[in-house]
Amino acid sequence: MKTRFFPVFGVIFLLSACHSYTLASKSEDARAKMFYIPQQRANIYIYRNEILGAAIGMKLMIDSVPIAQTGPKTYVKVSVLPGPHTVISIAEDTSVLHINAQVGENYFVWQEAKMGLWTIRSRLHLMNEFTGRRGVMQCRLIQSSQP
Repeated sequence: MKTRFFPVFGVIFLLSACHSYTLASKSEDARAKMFYIPQQRANIYIYRNEILGAAIGMKLMIDSVPIAQTGPKTYVKVSVLPGPHTVISIAEDTSVLHINAQVGENYFVWQEAKMGLWTIRSRLHLMNEFTGRRGVMQCRLIQSSQP
């Protein structure tokens, strides 16, 4: 009798951990992948191009402002003013990355998913432009809140 309930609890656990993000339209995704930089701004692309931890969203913040919750094969594009910015990823742990944004630059941050003790952990890595663009191209844009 007890063994029948374990699979049910497992399914309930997985469903309760499902993502809560909204994909942007295909046209918004295509525009973001043109990598256009607005005047007097810089762009920060944060991408998660893995499927590890597919059922678990990882929260993103920039300068302590909530931006989005990412899922597998998703990315966020945020246009920022030049100067120092802090990117924060929250999962089982918290990962922090500092970026000193320069006008006219695109920055690419890989939000790596790693297996943790109880759930998914995250690590943020500043990537070079070639690797970052390739990672973004593997993903879909999600709607986000600008800081």
